Amino acid sequence: MFVRLWPAASVYGRVTDESGQPVAGAEVVGTKDYTWLDGGFLPPETRTDDDGRFRLNGIPIGKFAVRVRAAGFAIREHEGENFSKAKVNLQLSRDPGVIISIRTTGLPPAIDPPPTVRIDPMRNGGGFTMPSSLDALPLRKDGTLVIKGLPVADEWTVSVSAPGWTFDPIRHRLREPNSKNEVSFKAVEDGSIVVRGVLRTKDGTPLAGETLEARRSGGRRARANTDKDGRFEIAGPLAPGDRFRLLLLGSNYVLRQNKTQQHAGWHDKRYLVTHEAVAAEKLDLQLEATPGAFVSGRLVDTDGRPVPFQYIRMQALRPANWSPRWGNVAYATSRRDGSFAFPGVHGSDEKLRLYTTGRLGAGSKQFRLQHGQRLDNLELRIAKAGVVEGILADSNGTPAAGIVVTIRNYDLETGKSTDGSWTNVLTDWRGRFRFIGVAPGGHRVAIARRWSPGQPSMSDIFGVKPGGVTKINLTWPDK
Repeated sequence: MFVRLWPAASVYGRVTDESGQPVAGAEVVGTKDYTWLDGGFLPPETRTDDDGRFRLNGIPIGKFAVRVRAAGFAIREHEGENFSKAKVNLQLSRDPGVIISIRTTGLPPAIDPPPTVRIDPMRNGGGFTMPSSLDALPLRKDGTLVIKGLPVADEWTVSVSAPGWTFDPIRHRLREPNSKNEVSFKAVEDGSIVVRGVLRTKDGTPLAGETLEARRSGGRRARANTDKDGRFEIAGPLAPGDRFRLLLLGSNYVLRQNKTQQHAGWHDKRYLVTHEAVAAEKLDLQLEATPGAFVSGRLVDTDGRPVPFQYIRMQALRPANWSPRWGNVAYATSRRDGSFAFPGVHGSDEKLRLYTTGRLGAGSKQFRLQHGQRLDNLELRIAKAGVVEGILADSNGTPAAGIVVTIRNYDLETGKSTDGSWTNVLTDWRGRFRFIGVAPGGHRVAIARRWSPGQPSMSDIFGVKPGGVTKINLTWPDK
């Protein structure tokens, strides 16, 4: 297991009300917004003591944000820059801020545990960290809840959850919310909507004993087996109007559906193995199955030793005018002995490849796969991963610390992005950055767009050799 540590600082201070009196028990969270660092980090969170004091350790250096929530007050936000330790005194006000009122219908009068509400904010095109109490706020017994004191955001997403129940709609998105916002949800007991249908091959032969799974947005799912006539009934966690997907589990077949632009799978090959539909009270689906294609093999290093527990992607080559050139089809993870399997995909007329990159190395293997074909014992051999490191400094040589730097994959010959993947790291106190586990091949390093004061500074496209160390410096743009 690899653990990545980021240079961090601490923030301490005191929370008071308008009259200067301490606010005890206030939630305080410290974070660095919009980073998406390699491996992530856990924003520190605490509560103020009886004197309103707090201390947060482990906030990544550079720009940071502190948010405070206390009952009866508006959430207070503070942004600053910190490379060691900073003192921040925060005064709360009783301004109601943004208000979201939630009402649910259809629930029984007493339900245990009570349903919970989750709200998530968006600002500047990305989500940002709020005090964790907003992850699960219990509804009152009458099915209502009023949340006050929220900060201004570009969008608030509101959802309700309860064991054994589904809510219509799945979520409310409040874009450009007002100071007062009202949303309502209708509770639907799981199993109220039954998805019925029949599963057949292209020539009309019913398929018996197949396991179908219905998946709703948000991760809810339910299963059923087909009978001797290929018929099935799935009492799913669905509400009328929900978009959901059906797929076969552990089968020699995959579902086949003619996709149009109203389907997610019309351009995203990951959805080709699913049948997309909309839930309704009377729904009788005619599903078509086709023989699945299968790929299995072993992931090994240059000495032929197994590489365990590494993520592998199956990708398809996209049209020449598309960027990135390779799009994901399916995913797998190597087992302890290095073996891997893609148990059911559609064959393709396009070139396919297996692609993997990780701390132990990276590699790819191209192949063709026809409909219903089985490819076993493929060997995916990885070359030792490289390292890319450098310094971010301004034109005078002054290091830029606490800045998010990103690396992306490019084709050395065409200069085009290959697969759209990226990794972010943070510059340290001396402006240094370091990417480990970099796949051999073409790359480009740049200041992450939202962290640059102007046009993002980026390197030329460069190559990384197996096991090599490549040094690339970046210049912090003049403001």
